[in-house]
Amino acid sequence: MPDLTIISERLKNFNDLLPKDRAEVFTQLKQIADISFIKVAESESICPVHQEPVTLPCGLKKCRYWVDQPWTRNCALNFLATQEKENLTVDQVSLLFRKPPERVDAIYKRAFKIVQRHYLKDQVRNRGTPWFQYLQGYCVACQSKLLEEEILDPKLRLDVEHGYCSVDCKFHFPPQYYLVEKFFESDFYRVVEVGGELFNFYYLEEILGFQPNALRYRLEKIRKNGV
Repeated sequence: MPDLTIISERLKNFNDLLPKDRAEVFTQLKQIADISFIKVAESESICPVHQEPVTLPCGLKKCRYWVDQPWTRNCALNFLATQEKENLTVDQVSLLFRKPPERVDAIYKRAFKIVQRHYLKDQVRNRGTPWFQYLQGYCVACQSKLLEEEILDPKLRLDVEHGYCSVDCKFHFPPQYYLVEKFFESDFYRVVEVGGELFNFYYLEEILGFQPNALRYRLEKIRKNGV
């Protein structure tokens, strides 16, 4: 079994060791614990900001590539250079940025949903769907001009410039419909039609911001009762 005291001393000056000596340290450490995920680039990394070799842990904390990981020389690019694959797993990102895997996975899903929303928006436009934007001071449901008391009514108001003229309009055209049309700049049902061709309905509900089965229930009700 390797002497931990000797290994500990060598790790203190790890960045000054030659590549073959580093490899020897890792070989000894692997006999003690499974740390196969730790790799160090054999060649010098190049700082993307100053274009200089990085041989010691970087201290530029404001750099967008800086991470609090001395064994990557505090550089995310140095870590990426040691990976056999270009894409990192959730566990690797979690290890690199010291975030729980659940947190990393949630960020991935949220980012992917944003990308899919913009993809759907492009597809709606590519289908030749007319674009539109809501007129300020007009009901988002029936397009009638809003009275001052309707604009100021918190039950009818959506934002500073938009709202409903009545509770009935709000019932038939819920705020979520307005948010979808505002983002996609297109008719709500046209967005749903194109989205239904691209995604399964459960995922489409998530992209559009609806709770599971809420949109499905609403559309079924409209189909049967016309409301």
